[in-house]
Amino acid sequence: MHSRARGSEDATPEGEGPVVDPSADADPVSDPDIERAERARPSVAVDEVRSAALTLRGFVGAVPTATLVVGADGRILLANGEAERTFRAAAGELDGLEIEALVPTEARRRHRVSRQGFGPGRRPMAGRRLEAVRLDGVPFPAEVGLGSVTIEGRPLVVVAVSDLAERERAETVLRKSEERYRHLFEHNPQPMWVYDPETLRFLDVNDAAVSIYGYDRAEFLAMTILDIRPAEEIPATLEAVARPGEGYRGTMPSRHRRRDGTVFDVEISTHAFEVEGGLARLVSVADVTERRRLEEQLRQSQKMEAVGRLAGGVAHDFNNLLTAINGYAELIRTQLADDDPLAADVDEIRRAGERAAGLTRQLLAFGRRQVLAAQVFDLDELVANLEAMLRRVIGEDIEFATVLGAGQALVRGDPSQIENVVVNLVVNARDAMPGGGRLTIETRRVELDGAYAVDHLGTEPGPYVMLAVTDTGHGMAPDVLSHVFEPFFTTKPAGRGTGLGLSTVYGIVTQTGGQVWVYSEPGLGSTFKVYLPAAAGEVRTFRRLETTLGVPGGSETVLVVEDEAAVLSLAETVLRRQGYRVLIARDAASGARLAEGEPGGIDLLVTDVVMPGEGGPELASRLQRRWPELPVIFMSGYAEEAVVRHGMLDGAAAFLSKPFDPAVLARRVRDVLDGGKMQ
Repeated sequence: MHSRARGSEDATPEGEGPVVDPSADADPVSDPDIERAERARPSVAVDEVRSAALTLRGFVGAVPTATLVVGADGRILLANGEAERTFRAAAGELDGLEIEALVPTEARRRHRVSRQGFGPGRRPMAGRRLEAVRLDGVPFPAEVGLGSVTIEGRPLVVVAVSDLAERERAETVLRKSEERYRHLFEHNPQPMWVYDPETLRFLDVNDAAVSIYGYDRAEFLAMTILDIRPAEEIPATLEAVARPGEGYRGTMPSRHRRRDGTVFDVEISTHAFEVEGGLARLVSVADVTERRRLEEQLRQSQKMEAVGRLAGGVAHDFNNLLTAINGYAELIRTQLADDDPLAADVDEIRRAGERAAGLTRQLLAFGRRQVLAAQVFDLDELVANLEAMLRRVIGEDIEFATVLGAGQALVRGDPSQIENVVVNLVVNARDAMPGGGRLTIETRRVELDGAYAVDHLGTEPGPYVMLAVTDTGHGMAPDVLSHVFEPFFTTKPAGRGTGLGLSTVYGIVTQTGGQVWVYSEPGLGSTFKVYLPAAAGEVRTFRRLETTLGVPGGSETVLVVEDEAAVLSLAETVLRRQGYRVLIARDAASGARLAEGEPGGIDLLVTDVVMPGEGGPELASRLQRRWPELPVIFMSGYAEEAVVRHGMLDGAAAFLSKPFDPAVLARRVRDVLDGGKMQ
């Protein structure tokens, strides 16, 4: 490190070289620069030094690059403020210093020889790289330019010095930044590319694009962005890229084509930027095929739920009417002889009512509001017992086979309803093969994992028993598949089928806690797969209710609470004819007052589940606080309220499903009063 003592007259603001206006009228001898030069170079005439300093000082001080003026003897005559900053020198500290002091010791002799060979008449030298040394002894890379000039007969060398340390640090940072962003581009899991908005040619693609689209890099770089679009997408693409500015705003839905021809849904986002003086666009692609499929499943599920609620609500209200229609028809018929002219008319009313009741059961099944008598049963055994009947249903021109899983395939549900599922699927398969074919029913135990649950909305992972019905029929197109489980949707000619078969399957399976999915393509047949949660427990034989007349009556007091007037009137008529003392009410509050006003209390409560204001379960709870042993029969056309929410079939109460026959009501009342209940 070089340092020299300076008087106070040498002090200048740090970073600024002394600047003197050559035109100023000042005493040249008092100029501090000249005095320093005289002390440093006593052999040089004062007037010559003064002349050189006055001529160059103003120009050198204004140069933004570190600049030194060196005499023929190698001493620095003048240094500007930028040179002092570069070499970490105080103001004036470089003046009179040998130029070789600013290069490493081992290079000084070589530098001196080179300097002495550079004189007047030599062409300027620029861009020479060498190692320099700051005054604190720290070396740094520098780029040096030399120029010669003669002032008042004296040859001088002008040295321009650029500090490469900062530049190299900046270049290193830039290079690392470029490497980092290149790495992010190359290894981004989403396909990305850069293209020319003028020619639409690919300029670069990342690994994900190569992997997902199937083209290698060379193929990509020989293509345009139109080559990965289906024909129908090209007009929209051309319109989008023709927009000024950044092109697509946010994300844009589109469809792309892979090398193997498959087309998939994407969302793309684009950013415009400059590269090598031109404009380019960076594109990021998100494959949204799976998301769109799940969104469609969700929409379909929500639609089915909404339609199911509507269908269930209509069926529930209609069941109240059918209870009255069928009940009164049954009461009239019991009073008519078989040869009575009115008997045939009443029988027609009853048959029409039964058909209507069957239709409402289908609607309730689709809406998942059907009353289920749940129990554990073997699905293999159920299918085996149906096999003979199913062979008669499908006819001789269809080959029929069953492949039943080994061991017990236990599930929990209503066997009669699962029978309905099997029959509906078989009839649907038969209708899909008018010219004959092959129908297969298969059962087996399966384990549905989390991946399957993600792909099939609404499925819970776990053990299931699968029932698959496969046909070799005409299959279904995607637009048919999207509606296949909707009520009243059918592809059959007018007058053939109600369009409720598959919707009934959907409702029963989902109400049982399972899932049903269909796989089909035009000309390749269809497979319906039903997944029912596997169960463990004792297998019970399903017992259906008896519906014969001649049920014994009684004299007990029965309170009937029902908001539908026709159903209330029918129940009152049937029970009075059976000899019971009957109290009736249209709502829970009125029913409670009647019961509490009976001195001896009541023997049985028969109540609807869902009523305006207080419901049947709340009424039962209130009365049982006073009479803990009071038996209850609940009535409803809903299963959701009666079974799921209130657990009627698993509790201490009996349950009566609407519409019901008078004989069924009479037998249920007698059974409950005698201490039993119908499950």
